Parts: sequence; structure tokens; C-alpha cells
Amino acid sequence: MEMLNVDRLLAAARDRTQLTDFGPDRFIEPLRVLVNAINTEAELTPAGLAAQNGRLINALSNRLRKQELLARHPEILDTPAEVAFAIVSLPRTGSTMLQRLLGASPSLTATRWWEAIFPLPMDGEGRTGNHVRIAQAEALIQQITAAATGLDAMHKMDPHAHDEDLLIVEQSFVSTMPEAMMYVPSYGNYVLYADAGWVYDELMEYLQILQWQTPGRAARRWVLKSPNHMLHAPVILDRFPTAVIVMTHRDIIRVMASWYSVAESLRRADSDADRTADNVAHWNQRWRAGMDAMARARLEAPDRFFDVKYEDLLTDPMAVAAAVHARGLLPFGAADREALTAWLEANRRDDRPSHVYALDRFGVTEDEVRKLFPEEICY
Repeated sequence: MEMLNVDRLLAAARDRTQLTDFGPDRFIEPLRVLVNAINTEAELTPAGLAAQNGRLINALSNRLRKQELLARHPEILDTPAEVAFAIVSLPRTGSTMLQRLLGASPSLTATRWWEAIFPLPMDGEGRTGNHVRIAQAEALIQQITAAATGLDAMHKMDPHAHDEDLLIVEQSFVSTMPEAMMYVPSYGNYVLYADAGWVYDELMEYLQILQWQTPGRAARRWVLKSPNHMLHAPVILDRFPTAVIVMTHRDIIRVMASWYSVAESLRRADSDADRTADNVAHWNQRWRAGMDAMARARLEAPDRFFDVKYEDLLTDPMAVAAAVHARGLLPFGAADREALTAWLEANRRDDRPSHVYALDRFGVTEDEVRKLFPEEICY
């Protein structure tokens, strides 16, 4: 397959959707930076290049569908999406479990994997239909888990489960998602300093669209979640003024060893190149920048943060959920306990393989990690 080309990607999305209006062109610059990084740095296999080509065309197709839908139904934007909680923390700290647990509450909602990847109705679905998108998401999950060795042990991939809204954010082409899948340092540096205000404005639009597709969802409040949000904590505080930022915490040695393993598995799915040491160095820098950004945001708005320990989440998840609800001034009654109990029963870890990881596999020592992430910025 030939190298990626922005003009060809745009044309392919237009051909797929038979639409032409992408909306404001502010996405073009980050897209060009990303495409250049993929072509010059990522060292993808032909299959990996094809996969990334497909991802980008899907994101561009979603932009076209969003513009067309909002032009036909401008009333969608009349109903705001109210965010109760944004789980913003390092990866591998229990944040996925917490989002899925909270998302089970009858008063809350969160993005599901299938709708985050395919947030716009496709031909034949209508306003509330989803059968085409779900079928495509289920097939995509199978492809991803087959390509990324051991991924199911690291992160339960389920198209129907609540998952990161990063999957929506990345469709604006300013996110950490490409960095998790490929070695693209120039793009990562661009994202670190890029304006993200408009990206979160688009996230809000997508949440409003998802509410419109599911009547009754607007009565619930949203639970956002992604480590990506660490870099943009001030934007989260500004764009979602009612949201409490929930930060999950785990011993940093376990966090980084686990994340190195996940990131390497994802990268190896699309590349045969040995970039392990480079990838470790990149993520050390990236997550330290995220923790520093969170520390600065706490100084500006300490009353907007709530902390959860990983160990508490594992040993007494119901108590953690109740405490988070209380922090958000939300009731936590019998219906919540019943729904969360059902989720916990249905999502036991017992039937999944264990995720085995260790720092020394990546040439890193505990002292190096603790020096980079001192206790004062982690807890």
C-alpha cells in the first residue's frame, strides 16, 4: 500500500458518504501532522498502514455525517449534555472499571465502545437504529484483539461496554490515541502544545448527538474517562463546569510497567520495528507532562477534584461508587446498588487471563520510575 495522503483520505471519505462538508477546517493541520508522522516515523507493516488508513477515513466520514446531521437537525444542540464526572488519571489505575461501574447507575451514562467508534447513524439505521454500527464494531474488535497479542488480558475489549470517550476525541485528530498505537513522536509533540478547546467543543456536540439518538438519555449525566484528558485538564474544567474530576491512583511502578506492556502490544500490532526503548522514553515524558498538568489544575480549582485509590476500588467498589456519587451531589439509592451489583456479578475477572508484566522487560528500574514520578505528584 502506498503512503498515506491527506487529499486522498478526504476524497475517500467523501466517496464513502457521498457528502462534501467537513465543517470548519481546523482539523486539517493536526491531520497533516499525523499523516506525516505515520509516513516518516511509524514504520508500519502493510497491514498496519491499511488499518490506519481505514481509521482515518472512518474519522473523516464521521465528520461529514456530523455536519450533515446537524444541518438537518440543529435542534440537537439545544439540549446540553451535562457531565457529572470526568475520570482523569494515568492509565492502568482502575479508571476503566470505575467508569463502567458508574455507567451502570440509572442516573448516569457513558460512551459505549461501538458508539464512540461509530457515533453517527449510518444508512438504513434512522435516528435510533444501531444494527449496522454494532455489527461493524463487533468485527473490528475481533480484528484488533487478533492483531494485538495479549490485549484481552490487559483490557477487556467489548463493543457493548462503556469505554473511553477518547475514541470520539481522536476523531478531531488531537489526541494521544495515535501515540498509543504507533511510534509517532513528532505528532506527540504537536499534541502536547496544541489548542484543545475546539476539540472538547466537538466532544460536547457528539455527546449531544448520542443523547438525541437515545431518547431519555438526556435525563442522565455523563461520565467521561481518558488519560488523554490529563493534558487538557484546564479545558475539562472550563468546558464542563459541573464536572468533578475523579483521579484514580495506583502504585506508579505497577502503573508504568503495565502501561509499557499495553503500549508495546498495541504498537507491535501494526509494526515489526524494534522501538521498545524509544516508546518507553516517550511515555515517560508524556505521562509526566500529564501529571504536571493535573497538579497545576488542582492548584487552580482544588474543590473540583476527588481521589480514588485503586486498592479501595478493588476491595469495596460499592463504597467507592457511593462516595463518588456523594461528591457529585447525586443520590445513591437502592436502584443504584441493584444496578451496580448486577454489573459486578457480570464482570468478574475470573474468566480472563492474567496480565503479566515487569519493568525489567523494558530496561527500566524502580528507582528511575520513582525519580521521574515522585510521590508528591502521584498522590
